[in-house]
Amino acid sequence: MILTSDFEEYYDKEILNYGGIKDVEFVRMSNMNFSKKQQLELLEKIGYSTINIMPLRQMFTDGKILVYTNPDLHNGMGKSIMSLSDALVMYRNSLCTELFDHSTTYKILQVGFDCFSLEIENEGLKEARLKSCILLGNGLPGLVNNKYPMYSIDFVRDNNGKLLACDLDVAVKLSHIEGLSECIKAEYVAEKLYRYLISRQEV
Repeated sequence: MILTSDFEEYYDKEILNYGGIKDVEFVRMSNMNFSKKQQLELLEKIGYSTINIMPLRQMFTDGKILVYTNPDLHNGMGKSIMSLSDALVMYRNSLCTELFDHSTTYKILQVGFDCFSLEIENEGLKEARLKSCILLGNGLPGLVNNKYPMYSIDFVRDNNGKLLACDLDVAVKLSHIEGLSECIKAEYVAEKLYRYLISRQEV
């Protein structure tokens, strides 16, 4: 397999050493990702309830809010928790959303044709440790897996406990999640990506 990427992952060595009938290329570039607005529009289109993002000037609250200082970043980066008054001074032209419990990230991870449900304990806004990992089976209909061999969708729970989609990542970074590489082995990732890419060549 051929790997084209601008970052490293725990399964990269297995990809580069994976032999098969044909050479296939796995492209994983950060600039492949959608803007935050595009992410949420796509997730809504395929049927998910999503968080509501808005310009800071449209937000009215006395409590803390989540400010997207760089809405194109993932994994807890490009976000900050602060008061609305501070945000209007520091990031006047930024987007924001209501602040929900951020102690846990609920993630759907697509690897080739296989789909996993992950529950991840966070430290601050950043994903830290794997709490649970469940194989859901083959793919989810209507998602972007026809084009992307690996992607993830993140969810948070609102104040009523409802899951809301908040992030779609098609250049997924996983190595920072403690325990994930034991649940989803590097060899498994390489095999599933290879099988997916070969199937796309045959279409």
